[in-house]
This record gives sequence, structure tokens and C-alpha cells, in this order.
Amino acid sequence: MYSRTGTINYSAQFGFLLAAFGFGIVLSYILLFPLIAWFLNVPMEGIAAALKQPQNADVSKVMQAAGSLLTLALPALLFASVTWKRPFTYLGFSRYASGKQVFLVVMIVCACLLVGGTLSYLNEIIPLPNGWAAKFKAMEDAYAELIITVAGMKTLPQFLLSLVILALLPALTEELFFRGCLQQVLIGWTRNPFVGILITSIIFSAVHQSFYAFLPRIFLGMALGYLFYDSRNIWLSIWAHFFNNAFSLTQLYALSRAGKLNNQSMNDSFPLYVGLIGLVAVIGLFYSFRKESNRILAIRKTAEQQYNDVNVNP
Repeated sequence: MYSRTGTINYSAQFGFLLAAFGFGIVLSYILLFPLIAWFLNVPMEGIAAALKQPQNADVSKVMQAAGSLLTLALPALLFASVTWKRPFTYLGFSRYASGKQVFLVVMIVCACLLVGGTLSYLNEIIPLPNGWAAKFKAMEDAYAELIITVAGMKTLPQFLLSLVILALLPALTEELFFRGCLQQVLIGWTRNPFVGILITSIIFSAVHQSFYAFLPRIFLGMALGYLFYDSRNIWLSIWAHFFNNAFSLTQLYALSRAGKLNNQSMNDSFPLYVGLIGLVAVIGLFYSFRKESNRILAIRKTAEQQYNDVNVNP
């Protein structure tokens, strides 16, 4: 993995990544909002209200997908291409993975769901000033209404389409930006993997704009961060992120089919002991995952060395 500049200035890389992210946001506003306004035949200021209507659920899904591609995937690819000579290697696209890693990823995500449920409960009981609590509650209710509208899946084709747009694409785009780019920059900048992964996870949680899911998303971000850091394979963190999203989406689909999809049914909180059990499981599973990842990385290093020897000395 070689930088195009020959030197690594992480503060400059961080600035460029932020600029690329800002460019993606501006581009999404320029391209998407006029198109959506035209398609729905509403003024620009009426887009938000129109997208909450059940009949526009598919349009809302497509807009979310296009938005994530422009604001996350495009900046990540732009950053890696401009900054590094081997951008896809830098981003962690690797064909070296084992079935055991894939299985452990699934088990880690399942354990994280238990911890996340307890953290969700702890998040809810954090004392807040009345004004803040009311504001956060209003934001949460608005988010829940949007999810109910977008995820109101009644048929199998709708569910499969939602899996692609609401589970797979966010997993791909968010992992490219947060783990593939931001996390690597922050780890290099701070020279501390834990600090870099933690800061990335806090930012990852904050951009989702949900106070009552803030702690669970930080923990999920930490798990995704260490999956990528230990394996150096972005596909595994994408798989973990997709599995987490797909699990939640399947729950929503089942509730929607049963006519029980509402704010209360979407609240998954677990008592403290459940989270402690999940945490012990996460630690044990990560020990096995790291051990297996080191084995795969050794195989990868040997294969790459043999490839270089053949091409340098044919």
C-alpha cells in the first residue's frame, strides 16, 4: 500500500476526506432534490412531507440509496483514488477470507445485538434537561414514523427490494467511508487503534441523528471497526453491517405483515444481565476471530510475496 505523495500527512488526509464528504453532500442536493421534486410534482420545500406519505415509500428508499452513494461511497472512492496508488487495496478489498471468519462475524453480530439492547435501555434512562428530552423525543418519533413508512413491507418482492436498498447499500457505502477511509486516517493520525476506532464509531453514531440509539451504534461501530482492523478485509465488515441491517429489516417485515409495526414494537431493550452475557460472548468471539484473521493474513502475505517475486524477477 503506497501513498501517491510518498509521505503520509494524516491531518491533510482528514481535511481532504471532509472536503470530499462535503462535495458529496452538495452534489446530492444539486442532483437529487430537484429530481425528486419534479418526480413527485411538489415544491422543494414540500419534499420532506411528501416522502413521509406511504404511497411514496419506494421513492424514499431510492432517494436514501442514491444519497448514500453520493455522500459516502463517492467521497470514499475519490479519497482513496487521489491519495493512494492502490486505492482498492487501501480500502480493504481482499479475496482472502475463510468460512470460519464469515461464521464468526455472524456470531459476533448476534452477540452485539444483545449488548445493543442493554445499551439502548441505558440510553433511555440517561437524565436530560426537559427541553433536550422533548427535542430528542420529537426527533426519535419523526425517525420512527419515517421508518414505519419506508419499511412498511407487505409482500416478499418489497422485502427483497428493501434488503438491497436499506440493508446492503448502506452497509457497503457506510463501511467504505467510515471503516475504509475515516477509521484508517484517524488510527494513523492518533497512532492508537482504540482511539481511532472509538472516534470513528462516535462520528458513525452521531451522523444517524438518533440520541436513543447513540450508545448501541457506538458499540456496533466499535465491533465493525475491529472486524476491519483485525482482518484488513472490508468485505467482512460489510457482511457484518449487512447482517445487522437485514436482521432488523426482517423484524420490521414480520411486524408489518402482522399489522403490528408501530413505535412501541420497534423498541428493543434488554436488561443489564443480557448485555453482560452478550459482552462476554463478543470478547470470546473476537479472540477467535483475531486468531483466525492472523492466520489468513499470513497466507495473504505469503501469496503476495510470491506474486511480487514472480513479477519482479520473471
